[in-house]
Amino acid sequence: MFGKKLLPDLIKELKGDPNVSHWHEIEAQPASIVPYPRKMDERIKSALEKRNINGLYTHQGSAFEAVLNGDNIVAVTPTASGKTFCYNLPVIQRHLNNHHSRALYIFPTKALAQDQKK
Repeated sequence: MFGKKLLPDLIKELKGDPNVSHWHEIEAQPASIVPYPRKMDERIKSALEKRNINGLYTHQGSAFEAVLNGDNIVAVTPTASGKTFCYNLPVIQRHLNNHHSRALYIFPTKALAQDQKK
């Protein structure tokens, strides 16, 4: 079903799939910025502000809060929308709080390489 297809063809196929019981599309909206989370270390805020980043996108802020609360997250946003901050900011925060903390990053490099090739 999902072989190599263009996105519009795949969407058309999924819309017609009898197993899809509901389809809802959300209109594109401009990015929303939220203030830095209160739990964010001042050193992180300062480093971001030095790079003219004066707040986080809503998905970055909510991801930061969720991860620090011990929740798992999935961030699905378009390319170049700031997903990297969703996982790196909580890792940096945790390391600043505990220098013995560690993070293991696992990336699907084959899929990533194919995306970069395109």
